[in-house]
Formats: sequence, structure tokens, C-alpha cells
Amino acid sequence: MGDAGARADVGARADPGARASAIDWRRIEEALDADGYGIARGLLRADECAALIQSYTEDRLFRSTIVMARHGFGQGEYRY
Repeated sequence: MGDAGARADVGARADPGARASAIDWRRIEEALDADGYGIARGLLRADECAALIQSYTEDRLFRSTIVMARHGFGQGEYRY
């Protein structure tokens, strides 16, 4: 189910709410249950993804940073 919830026209919509409404969230839920992940292709445009990537270095935007190795969960980190 790698492309769960994908629709070809979703990414073309300017309004993020309209894009979110166009996603088949039931298929994504099924993919999460079956595979542990689901892909909502088209939910974010390329420029929005780039802005999110850039924001990762801005400490003030995150409450906490988790270093995976420190907790025995492998490599990498995540922030929330």
C-alpha cells in the first residue's frame, strides 16, 4: 500500500485543507495498521516540504529533541 491515499490531483490544489480533504484517510489508516506507515502523497507541496526541512534547525520551534541512540533505539533523532 505504498501510495495509500494518493490521488493525482491532490497536490495541484492550493488550499491545504482541500488537499487534506482529498486524501483517502481510511486507506492510510489501513496502511498504518498493515505496514506501520502510510503515505499521503500530495498533502504537502514541494515548497512546503522544503520549508519544513529548513525549520528543523530552529530550536525555538521544538519542545524537545530525542536522540535515538541515547535510548537504545538506533541512530538518528527526532523533534517535537
